[in-house]
Amino acid sequence: MRRAFHILALGLMLAQAWPQGDGPPATVGRVKGLSVAENVTTAAQHGALFPIEVTAERVDPKNAGWTSNVQLDAFAQQMVADVFAYLSGADQRNEIALPKGFLTDYRYEINFTLGGQLIAGNSAGCAIAVATMSALTDTPILDDVAITGALTPEGKVVSVGDIAVKVDGVIGSHTGTMILPAENSVTTREQMAAVVRKAFPDIRIVTVGDMRQVMFYAFGPYGPEAQRYRQYASDYAQAVRLADEGQFPEAVAAFEALSKAYPEDNTPTVWIAQLHETELRELVRQATRALRQGDRDQAREIVLKAFDKYPDSPEIGELLKEIVGIAPTPQPGDGAGAERPPGRPGEVVAPTVARLPSSPTDAAWGVCTPGEVSLTAAQSATDERRLPAGVQALSSGGMLALLLTFEDPSGSPDRTAAVWRLGPDGFVQAGHDDGILLVWDRGIRTGRVSVQSAAELDRPTLFPEPVDAWSWRAGTMDLVGCADDLVLTAEGVAGDAGGAPCALNVDDKGTGPLYVFGGAEGLFRGRALGVDTVVELEGDPLAGRASFETACARCHSATSPPRQAAVVTDIAMRPEGSPDALRRELTETKHSDFAQGLSVDDLIAYIQTCAPTPTVICQSPTGSRADVKAESAFADGRWGIAMQRRLVTGEPDDLPMQLDGSYGFYVIVNDGATGSTWLSDRVLLRFAAE
Repeated sequence: MRRAFHILALGLMLAQAWPQGDGPPATVGRVKGLSVAENVTTAAQHGALFPIEVTAERVDPKNAGWTSNVQLDAFAQQMVADVFAYLSGADQRNEIALPKGFLTDYRYEINFTLGGQLIAGNSAGCAIAVATMSALTDTPILDDVAITGALTPEGKVVSVGDIAVKVDGVIGSHTGTMILPAENSVTTREQMAAVVRKAFPDIRIVTVGDMRQVMFYAFGPYGPEAQRYRQYASDYAQAVRLADEGQFPEAVAAFEALSKAYPEDNTPTVWIAQLHETELRELVRQATRALRQGDRDQAREIVLKAFDKYPDSPEIGELLKEIVGIAPTPQPGDGAGAERPPGRPGEVVAPTVARLPSSPTDAAWGVCTPGEVSLTAAQSATDERRLPAGVQALSSGGMLALLLTFEDPSGSPDRTAAVWRLGPDGFVQAGHDDGILLVWDRGIRTGRVSVQSAAELDRPTLFPEPVDAWSWRAGTMDLVGCADDLVLTAEGVAGDAGGAPCALNVDDKGTGPLYVFGGAEGLFRGRALGVDTVVELEGDPLAGRASFETACARCHSATSPPRQAAVVTDIAMRPEGSPDALRRELTETKHSDFAQGLSVDDLIAYIQTCAPTPTVICQSPTGSRADVKAESAFADGRWGIAMQRRLVTGEPDDLPMQLDGSYGFYVIVNDGATGSTWLSDRVLLRFAAE
């Protein structure tokens, strides 16, 4: 175990602390940029490191300005202009201290080592800014740092393309830290996670949002935050040493502290995952050895300790089954549950346990027997099937956990909420997501029946008293990690007190979306809008489409080169698809001939609606609306939805439960693919005696 972590520590050459007055190799005015090189003959692309050197010399003002040793396209020239605009603004705001007259009295030579080739795009903006500051202030730049990222005049670092290709090109080099835009980690979350894991442990990946963060990692112990960086490096080295020595809890705590203090550094989270994985392997090894030696007590102690910390581990589940005779709960649809005798039809018993399951696939569900439930198509449907379903329940520490498993009527998950699509005559809604509604029946405990049958839930009903209900949707609440806590009253369906997990995205007339993507997918990866990543839709998309087809289609049709055609395929969900970025693009000189007489607002509105716009906006719920937590899993045609809520919330709109009571509920399933509704008979929930 120690040797495994020693290898990782050797690979992570960047985790070092230095005595006062000493430091790692660094060079003034020279920075490593990250680029994508293309073979002209084969069109194959590969990542490449290329140094950028900037020299700054005070000259007669008439000779001031900048030159480059290679040709720059229009975007690259604008990139250099944005760099100096940022430097000017930052100097005026006293964010950085630059020599007086650095704009009017200096001559800058920007030297790219890709001599004789064209520099295209703006991805070297941050690197050029760092090299220029270094040359002006005589501040060394760390030699093992590589940078990519476009820079706005305000100092914001914005996304660039081909991140994975760029990382592949430098893995195995002497690069210690790669500085990438934080926007890339938001808009390409899964790709960025793969990039970080692939680079580990040789390269640290930091995803920055502004130039202050760039300077921290690029200048390191030589920069304006030298003392803080030295402490950071020292803490990092200590965390690695703890990992190398196999001190798992201490190492995890150290990396968690680093992750909290420096959230832009992605590598501590990978270290934590690696530590957990290694600790798990070690616990499995110890338990297996104890079993082979016949020491079942020691094996039991190790496995229970491991199960408490790693309940989702298949290896621990198998060991738990062997030692204590408890089989882990199968994932929905794997068929393994057939060996366990079913519970009484329409009844589920909730035993009290030490720890509630954390997910639908948690092995802790194995301690309770599923109750049998069947789902029947609503009266309006022609499907005569009865879909098998199961309900499991557990209680612990004043909490109730329910697991609902059922066969999806269409056999496949529908995880995307309805979207707005722009048709010939305006917007239309398309698609639906799977969902369930769990309705509690107070009548079983109080003797006053509110819901008399499942069929009653298939049509509008007036309830004699408020009824608690939990709603879950695969395309919305599943992304937030909760169910929507509702109440059914004589006036209809209403939400509990507090902020809802989602809201409808519809204008006042109900004819289209009120909001569209603000230039980023955000937390919900395009499956739903996020309240923090939306902008109001302004302009007429239909008129904008006519403008587009008149003025823009020649360069941006489906038959255009990929980078041009992308404007109408996915730009609405990319950072450069934000209204401000689109407006700047459309008002540039190269578009001036096409924009004559066109409404830029209409054209932007059309481009923003080319990517289907979700009909819901997600956010974190608050108050009583956030009482019910929920997670889902889907496998082999079956859903599993796990829900948790406190037995007594103290809220007047929630059903209070006692451990000596019995409670009834109904389950209503909505299939997104077919639009069909399926209803259960009444399910009786009983709590087992402690």
